[in-house]
Amino acid sequence: MNALVIDSARNCLTIAAKKDNEKASLVLDINMRQAQKILPGIQTVLNELSLKPEDLDYLALTSGPGTFTGLR
Repeated sequence: MNALVIDSARNCLTIAAKKDNEKASLVLDINMRQAQKILPGIQTVLNELSLKPEDLDYLALTSGPGTFTGLR
């Protein structure tokens, strides 16, 4: 199972991915700049596991509140 998880509900942006038994994560304490860093952060985590977006089986997001309301 391949999954991507994004948490932008606090000042820290957390992105994590799982591919079978491998895991990768990125935590950025960036306050209000989450919109600028979220896509590059996702790409970094996926690249670490050699995953492409089409390889994902699941995607989980937080529903807020948070500094990046564009995900809701």
